[in-house]
Amino acid sequence: MTILRTDISRALDELINNEAGTSFQALAVVLAKQKWPDLIASEWHNDGGLDAYAPASLAEGKKAKGVASSITGTLGKIKDDAKWAKENYQELEVLIFVTPRKITVSTAKKWAEKVHEEFSLTLYIISLEDIITSLTLPSNASLYGTLPGNPRSYRTRRCRAAGEGAQSYRGGGRDLARTTAPGESACRTA
Repeated sequence: MTILRTDISRALDELINNEAGTSFQALAVVLAKQKWPDLIASEWHNDGGLDAYAPASLAEGKKAKGVASSITGTLGKIKDDAKWAKENYQELEVLIFVTPRKITVSTAKKWAEKVHEEFSLTLYIISLEDIITSLTLPSNASLYGTLPGNPRSYRTRRCRAAGEGAQSYRGGGRDLARTTAPGESACRTA
Protein backbone atom coordinates (compact mmCIF):
# COMPACT_ATOMS: atom_id res chain seq x y z
CA MET A 1 0.00 0.00 0.00
CA THR A 2 1.45 3.34 -1.05
CA ILE A 3 1.03 6.11 1.48
CA LEU A 4 0.98 9.58 -0.01
CA ARG A 5 2.60 12.56 1.70
CA THR A 6 -0.60 14.55 1.19
CA ASP A 7 -2.63 11.88 3.02
CA ILE A 8 -0.20 11.96 5.94
CA SER A 9 -0.26 15.75 6.03
CA ARG A 10 -4.08 15.75 6.07
CA ALA A 11 -4.18 13.14 8.82
CA LEU A 12 -1.75 15.17 10.96
CA ASP A 13 -3.84 18.32 10.34
CA GLU A 14 -6.89 16.36 11.50
CA LEU A 15 -5.01 15.41 14.67
CA ILE A 16 -4.25 19.08 15.33
CA ASN A 17 -7.79 20.23 14.52
CA ASN A 18 -9.29 17.66 16.89
CA GLU A 19 -6.78 18.60 19.59
CA ALA A 20 -5.86 14.94 19.82
CA GLY A 21 -2.75 15.44 21.92
CA THR A 22 -2.72 11.97 23.44
CA SER A 23 -2.92 10.34 20.00
CA PHE A 24 -0.04 12.50 18.85
CA GLN A 25 1.92 11.72 22.03
CA ALA A 26 1.67 7.99 21.30
CA LEU A 27 2.87 8.52 17.73
CA ALA A 28 5.67 10.86 18.83
CA VAL A 29 7.03 8.38 21.38
CA VAL A 30 7.05 5.51 18.87
CA LEU A 31 8.86 7.64 16.28
CA ALA A 32 11.38 8.84 18.89
CA LYS A 33 11.99 5.27 20.10
CA GLN A 34 12.84 4.30 16.52
CA LYS A 35 15.67 6.87 16.59
CA TRP A 36 16.65 6.38 20.27
CA PRO A 37 15.65 2.84 21.34
CA ASP A 38 16.80 3.38 24.94
CA LEU A 39 13.81 5.65 25.65
CA ILE A 40 11.16 4.40 28.06
CA ALA A 41 7.62 5.66 27.49
CA SER A 42 5.90 7.52 30.35
CA GLU A 43 2.30 7.23 31.42
CA TRP A 44 0.05 9.80 29.76
CA HIS A 45 -0.69 11.89 32.82
CA ASN A 46 1.57 13.19 35.60
CA ASP A 47 4.63 12.31 33.54
CA GLY A 48 6.88 14.97 35.04
CA GLY A 49 7.05 16.82 31.74
CA LEU A 50 8.40 14.01 29.57
CA ASP A 51 6.52 11.58 27.37
CA ALA A 52 9.54 9.24 27.31
CA TYR A 53 12.83 9.22 29.19
CA ALA A 54 16.20 7.46 29.14
CA PRO A 55 18.28 7.91 32.30
CA ALA A 56 22.01 8.41 31.82
CA SER A 57 22.69 4.90 33.14
CA LEU A 58 20.74 3.42 30.19
CA ALA A 59 21.18 6.06 27.52
CA GLU A 60 23.56 5.68 24.64
CA GLY A 61 26.39 8.14 25.18
CA LYS A 62 25.52 8.23 28.91
CA LYS A 63 23.49 11.45 28.48
CA ALA A 64 20.01 11.40 29.96
CA LYS A 65 17.44 12.28 27.33
CA GLY A 66 13.74 12.90 27.28
CA VAL A 67 10.93 13.38 24.79
CA ALA A 68 8.28 16.06 25.05
CA SER A 69 5.62 16.20 22.37
CA SER A 70 2.89 18.66 21.57
CA ILE A 71 0.53 19.63 18.79
CA THR A 72 1.55 23.17 19.82
CA GLY A 73 4.92 23.87 18.22
CA THR A 74 6.11 27.04 19.93
CA LEU A 75 9.18 28.11 21.85
CA GLY A 76 6.92 28.90 24.80
CA LYS A 77 5.66 25.32 24.89
CA ILE A 78 9.20 23.96 24.66
CA LYS A 79 10.34 26.22 27.52
CA ASP A 80 7.38 25.12 29.67
CA ASP A 81 8.20 21.47 29.01
CA ALA A 82 11.93 22.04 29.61
CA LYS A 83 11.29 23.79 32.93
CA TRP A 84 8.95 21.08 34.18
CA ALA A 85 11.24 18.29 32.94
CA LYS A 86 14.35 19.81 34.60
CA GLU A 87 12.44 20.03 37.91
CA ASN A 88 11.55 16.33 37.74
CA TYR A 89 14.56 14.85 35.93
CA GLN A 90 17.65 16.62 37.32
CA GLU A 91 20.13 14.61 35.22
CA LEU A 92 18.34 15.48 31.93
CA GLU A 93 20.80 16.75 29.31
CA VAL A 94 18.97 16.27 26.01
CA LEU A 95 15.40 17.31 25.23
CA ILE A 96 13.75 15.95 22.09
CA PHE A 97 10.67 17.96 21.15
CA VAL A 98 8.24 16.38 18.68
CA THR A 99 5.52 18.41 16.97
CA PRO A 100 3.39 18.06 13.82
CA ARG A 101 4.02 21.76 13.11
CA LYS A 102 6.48 23.18 10.57
CA ILE A 103 9.66 24.33 12.32
CA THR A 104 12.43 25.53 10.01
CA VAL A 105 16.07 24.65 10.61
CA SER A 106 16.94 28.28 11.34
CA THR A 107 14.10 28.56 13.87
CA ALA A 108 15.10 25.26 15.49
CA LYS A 109 18.71 26.51 15.85
CA LYS A 110 17.57 29.76 17.50
CA TRP A 111 15.27 27.86 19.87
CA ALA A 112 18.05 25.38 20.70
CA GLU A 113 20.36 28.24 21.66
CA LYS A 114 17.70 29.80 23.90
CA VAL A 115 16.86 26.49 25.57
CA HIS A 116 20.54 25.76 26.14
CA GLU A 117 21.14 29.20 27.67
CA GLU A 118 18.12 28.99 29.97
CA PHE A 119 18.02 25.29 30.89
CA SER A 120 21.46 23.85 29.94
CA LEU A 121 19.72 21.35 27.66
CA THR A 122 20.62 20.25 24.16
CA LEU A 123 17.42 20.55 22.11
CA TYR A 124 16.50 18.42 19.12
CA ILE A 125 13.28 19.09 17.25
CA ILE A 126 11.39 16.51 15.24
CA SER A 127 8.85 18.48 13.24
CA LEU A 128 6.36 17.99 10.44
CA GLU A 129 8.75 17.06 7.63
CA ASP A 130 10.56 14.38 9.64
CA ILE A 131 7.26 12.93 10.85
CA ILE A 132 5.87 12.77 7.30
CA THR A 133 9.10 11.21 6.02
CA SER A 134 9.05 8.61 8.80
CA LEU A 135 5.41 7.74 8.15
CA THR A 136 6.07 7.16 4.43
CA LEU A 137 8.39 4.29 5.28
CA PRO A 138 6.72 0.93 4.61
CA SER A 139 7.67 -0.25 8.10
CA ASN A 140 5.55 2.58 9.57
CA ALA A 141 2.38 1.94 7.53
CA SER A 142 0.60 0.65 10.63
CA LEU A 143 1.38 3.91 12.47
CA TYR A 144 -0.22 5.91 9.67
CA GLY A 145 -3.24 3.64 9.94
CA THR A 146 -3.90 4.84 13.50
CA LEU A 147 -4.21 8.53 12.58
CA PRO A 148 -7.68 10.07 12.60
CA GLY A 149 -8.87 11.42 9.28
CA ASN A 150 -6.72 8.94 7.40
CA PRO A 151 -8.96 7.61 4.61
CA ARG A 152 -7.74 4.08 5.30
CA SER A 153 -8.28 4.15 9.07
CA TYR A 154 -10.85 1.95 10.72
CA ARG A 155 -12.51 4.95 12.40
CA THR A 156 -12.90 6.92 9.18
CA ARG A 157 -14.27 3.90 7.27
CA ARG A 158 -16.64 3.14 10.16
CA CYS A 159 -18.05 6.68 10.16
CA ARG A 160 -18.46 6.72 6.39
CA ALA A 161 -20.12 3.29 6.43
CA ALA A 162 -22.57 4.63 9.00
CA GLY A 163 -23.51 7.26 6.42
CA GLU A 164 -22.33 10.12 8.59
CA GLY A 165 -19.70 11.39 6.15
CA ALA A 166 -17.44 12.20 9.06
CA GLN A 167 -13.88 13.31 8.64
CA SER A 168 -13.20 13.17 12.36
CA TYR A 169 -14.43 11.40 15.44
CA ARG A 170 -15.37 12.16 18.97
CA GLY A 171 -12.76 11.23 21.55
CA GLY A 172 -9.73 13.25 20.51
CA GLY A 173 -7.64 10.19 19.82
CA ARG A 174 -8.69 8.13 22.79
CA ASP A 175 -10.25 4.69 22.55
CA LEU A 176 -13.77 5.07 21.15
CA ALA A 177 -15.15 2.39 23.43
CA ARG A 178 -14.31 4.55 26.43
CA THR A 179 -15.48 7.88 25.03
CA THR A 180 -18.85 7.18 23.46
CA ALA A 181 -22.03 6.13 25.21
CA PRO A 182 -23.77 2.91 24.14
CA GLY A 183 -25.72 3.57 20.96
CA GLU A 184 -23.99 6.92 20.42
CA SER A 185 -21.96 7.51 17.28
CA ALA A 186 -18.23 8.15 17.58
CA CYS A 187 -18.38 10.22 14.41
CA ARG A 188 -18.47 13.97 14.25
CA THR A 189 -19.69 15.59 11.07
CA ALA A 190 -17.44 18.20 9.57
